[in-house]
Amino acid sequence: MTRTDFLFQMIASALWEKPTRAFEMPSGAYKSLMDLADRQTVTGLLCQALMSNNVKLQKMDAINTFANLRDIQDMNERLNAELIALCSLLNERHIKFVVVKGATIGALYPEASSRMPGDVDFYCDSDNFEKAKAAISETWKVEYREDDTGEQHISFMHNAIMFEMHYLLLELASPRLQAVFNKMIADSRMCFRRIDGVDVPILSPEAELIYTYLHLYHHFIELGVGLRQICDFAVLLNQHYDDNKIRLILEELGIKRGFTAFEAICVEKLGLDEAVLPVAIDKRDRKEIEPILRLVLEGGNFGQYDQKYAVRSGIRYYLDSFIKKIRNYRQFYSLSPAMMRGLFFRSIPKKIGQALRR
Repeated sequence: MTRTDFLFQMIASALWEKPTRAFEMPSGAYKSLMDLADRQTVTGLLCQALMSNNVKLQKMDAINTFANLRDIQDMNERLNAELIALCSLLNERHIKFVVVKGATIGALYPEASSRMPGDVDFYCDSDNFEKAKAAISETWKVEYREDDTGEQHISFMHNAIMFEMHYLLLELASPRLQAVFNKMIADSRMCFRRIDGVDVPILSPEAELIYTYLHLYHHFIELGVGLRQICDFAVLLNQHYDDNKIRLILEELGIKRGFTAFEAICVEKLGLDEAVLPVAIDKRDRKEIEPILRLVLEGGNFGQYDQKYAVRSGIRYYLDSFIKKIRNYRQFYSLSPAMMRGLFFRSIPKKIGQALRR
């Protein structure tokens, strides 16, 4: 079994609480495995699996495993406290919002505290964005920063936790696809997920699943993505949906093939029960597994391990990024043809212009 296969086995054990056989792990193999897990931002899941399965480790490796898991649990506690504070602040002022991505998806994991936390992403529509911005600024005294393009969100720090406040959840290069996506978000009924005794507002199940996939896929083809995001997709797939609604939206967006290819990864590599999938997979989807995972494993979390330049600026960085994106667009064109056409004919010329102005 390769190191990567073993990591998949450990992740599957943690995601679905499926025990593995008892074994002993040499220190060299442990360090190599932990390094891979760190690159993919799944260290907590690996540590959880090693402890749950009573894997026999060298003394210092066992201490490191316990310390890593405790640190990740502490980070999750701090993030959840800030998430709840945000909910309290906005609810008191009757401001509508929904929290998206990892801050709420983590609650679906068997051990929520073993998911490596990131930041808190939340969305306010046009009727509530400025109200939320003013309320947060007045109460928390934060400083806002625009994102790189100034087209999707503003960000701020509070008690060492990063928040991203979205006025657009995703920018698609095709106006037609953007309209379909915007309608899906606008039509989404507000639902709730219980976190530390608080009902946190989220998107409807179908909108949450499709948005999470689109965010995953966007980062996959643009920068790179780690296994943490695929694990989030897997635990969401394990919920209940209106399958017909899922298939209809996927077809309208032209992303069904990409969606089922990532479903195949969740089944074949992460141990998800194929019976729960909202859209069936086939042999063609399974053929996409290796090309996709090659890119995931090479680049790691947000592709940071496949970058030649530490700073995201300068003509050489933009040229290198441009070449990688063109390669990805061509290789994975069949997974989302309409989206790729928009990237080729609208997004790329726009980004070239932005790069030349910097």
